Amino acid sequence: MAFTGSMRADMLIPEVYTPFIEQAILTNSVMLGFADVNNDLEGQAGDSLTIPKWSLGSSAVILNEGDSIPYDKLTHTTQKIELQQFAKGYQITDRALLASYGDPVGEMSKQIGQLIAEKLDDTVVSVAGTTPLVSNCASATTITAAEVDTALNLYGDKQNITDFEGIVISPKLKSAFINMPEFVNSTNTTVTKDNGIIKQNIIGDFRGINVVLSSKGTWDATNSQCVTYIIKKGSLLVPYKRQLNTEQARDIDTKSTKINADLIAGVGLVNDAGIVMIKNK
Repeated sequence: MAFTGSMRADMLIPEVYTPFIEQAILTNSVMLGFADVNNDLEGQAGDSLTIPKWSLGSSAVILNEGDSIPYDKLTHTTQKIELQQFAKGYQITDRALLASYGDPVGEMSKQIGQLIAEKLDDTVVSVAGTTPLVSNCASATTITAAEVDTALNLYGDKQNITDFEGIVISPKLKSAFINMPEFVNSTNTTVTKDNGIIKQNIIGDFRGINVVLSSKGTWDATNSQCVTYIIKKGSLLVPYKRQLNTEQARDIDTKSTKINADLIAGVGLVNDAGIVMIKNK
């Protein structure tokens, strides 16, 4: 009777480990979740995406009877988002696969996803750091509620909580938030129950906005200071040229198998008024 069980070749096929890599990217990315996704470039020629940044026209007017309505020209600047290829691969010998305890294929898949997610997060936070809106923080390693409020005030009267993705802070600022009465005092009407308890990187809400812990780009090692980002929805865009692509190849000389994954995407700041960065200036 022919053997019908799983063999080594069955384990190392893209259809098997691709879902593990995709899940690992979703699980390990923090900043990527704050960006809108655009798939218009898939299947199209070109290695960049040029998008318009619309300018706001002049104020509306109060007309006197018989007056003509003045007309503006709709104007914009453009931004070019360059595409990048994010990739990671592993190689495993037949002997290592056969002798391994546990699930080496699953572990490789998890690590590929994790490392691609980290590189995507690095890119997103690097782009977020180009915002022109910067608010001062008196200390390099702590922050106060008043300083967060000052940063929020850069949005003027556009501070509706439904417009925000979140406030991204360094883990080094966790104790600063936990010690804020405005964050943990249950008698304060703006404080949310369970603030200070971390769930899926969210430590709680500040003024109704999610506060998210991330080690990506929130610590400036050169200046030894924390960097905080307040991000509005629609501020960041990630256009994909190609979604996750997984491949494998045999190396007959070393009796091993290579597996890798890559995706092609870019990151752009599409709303200059959407992100405020808080740091010690």
